[in-house]
Amino acid sequence: MKQAFIEEVFMNWDVLKWLIGIYFGCFFGLLKVAYSDPKFYLEYIDKKLTWFCYTCLVGFSAFWYGLYACKNYTIENIDLISEQLTHLDKEYSYVTSYLLVLIIASCLSFGASILFIDIARRKQAHLSS
Repeated sequence: MKQAFIEEVFMNWDVLKWLIGIYFGCFFGLLKVAYSDPKFYLEYIDKKLTWFCYTCLVGFSAFWYGLYACKNYTIENIDLISEQLTHLDKEYSYVTSYLLVLIIASCLSFGASILFIDIARRKQAHLSS
């Protein structure tokens, strides 16, 4: 019974493996671009990637906090029967498991974009000297 509940609440492991593979493929592809063509990376990709990662991080975090506040307000201020509370908790856990993955990926991507900027600048300085 508990295993079935865990499988319903959290995302499918096969889907998560594919998403992690795609994420790391993009990570290493951008690393190659930052190293092999630092001028293009710094002039074009850097601005868009950093802005996108930061916006996703702030947006997903705000959405997660909004869901948390709504859930707490609903539990404290609205009289719900136990079935409704169970359903609310199940759906909240399901949605926030996806949001947590998105927040972690956004945070790692933002950190990676800063790392790629450093790599591209060092490579560009090495090429110009």
